[in-house]
Amino acid sequence: MTLRVAFLAMVVAALSSAELPGQTSGVALADDDACLACHGEPELLRARVAGAEEAARLHVRAAPLRGSTHGEMRCVECHDDYQGFPHPDAAEPMGCGTSTCHDADPHPEWSESVHALVQDSTGLAAATCTDCHGLHDVESVEALRLEASAAMVELNGRCASCHSEQDHPDDPHAGTTLCSGCHAPHTMEVPGSPESAVAPVRQLETCGACHEEVADSVRHDVHRRALVDAPRERLLAWPAPATDSLAPTCSDCHGAPPMAGPNVALSGEALSGGPRPGLARDEGIDPGAAFRMFMVERCATCHVDDADTYYGTYHGKATRLASGVSASCSDCHSAHAVLPADSARSTLHADNLVGTCGACHEAARPAFVRYDSHPDPMDPERNAALYWSFIFMNTILAGTLLVFGLHTALWWIRIWLDGRSPGPPAERGAPSSGRPDPASPSDSGGAGG
Repeated sequence: MTLRVAFLAMVVAALSSAELPGQTSGVALADDDACLACHGEPELLRARVAGAEEAARLHVRAAPLRGSTHGEMRCVECHDDYQGFPHPDAAEPMGCGTSTCHDADPHPEWSESVHALVQDSTGLAAATCTDCHGLHDVESVEALRLEASAAMVELNGRCASCHSEQDHPDDPHAGTTLCSGCHAPHTMEVPGSPESAVAPVRQLETCGACHEEVADSVRHDVHRRALVDAPRERLLAWPAPATDSLAPTCSDCHGAPPMAGPNVALSGEALSGGPRPGLARDEGIDPGAAFRMFMVERCATCHVDDADTYYGTYHGKATRLASGVSASCSDCHSAHAVLPADSARSTLHADNLVGTCGACHEAARPAFVRYDSHPDPMDPERNAALYWSFIFMNTILAGTLLVFGLHTALWWIRIWLDGRSPGPPAERGAPSSGRPDPASPSDSGGAGG
């Protein structure tokens, strides 16, 4: 034991044996220095408790405490059952709800959250006050909301300590947005609840709190209108068991964490919660091209027929080959303001098509935009010329393969039969060249001999 620890032990022993008027034993802890005389010394704690883990739990560092949002408070304002030394053995657990601080303990909003439900149903302590906010290093709300601040990163890391599958550094929100900014800090609901901040009908407001311009466009989008007009009972069954049972929301297209963004390296693999960032970068695919590939696949989960015809065009084939410039769904239909083609504001309206195509094809004219961007060769009503050309060319192809395939098969059968017959080829009836065999005498030569 060092001299410092021995000295502190003597101080503690003196405090333990002293008595003040009105006290039966121990001393009052008048200021935090008296608390930190023990709790600020890890060596002393290790010497007086059962093990290193318990000592670490009791250790308090003065600098983080003074720098926290509770830095002006005294220890006994929270630890009100520990106002004297030695501490009582059966003290009440510390609570955050007091008449002068937080209204109630547990927090009334937290009591209805999914974390409280988990705790009630399993008996596990799921995300209590200190699990999220820390114990002696509690940050202010202002510090937590400061983009890319150390406080924000630390709090998000505490969420990720349980929700590890949602943590990824390539997510565009990583380090810039609090988890609670989307999921609500104390009223977090299960995802399937219509009251959840990330429920389908509430995502526009939740995401729109930051993405205001996008939210203004989506309010009149066909997908948003379909979602709002959906019967209430369909919204309760979410996530939807069938891909076409609900109109897409923000997370249906961009995924849940980790999320896809135009500048995020990701793969086109559509997993249950969204893309898995990083793979596109490892495969050498441009992040922007990978994002476009992924978004086409997301559209295809509902628009199956349209995706099939798109992939049959030059645009679709180039996109599948990781082209970063070929037109994808959003280039023609727009990303967040998808409107019916008969709407005057639609990018596909007849009056707007030249401008839509002209974004890539500068020489686009009215005749150019008559191009069928989703040709279906099996639909004669949509394009009779394409349909009959498809039938004609495929008939020629199939007929050619059939005739010459049959010819080749018969030829190989003849060769096989010839190989099984005894005698020279001439005796087996093999085709003759019409020339005499030099190895055998001619008829005239035999007669003259």
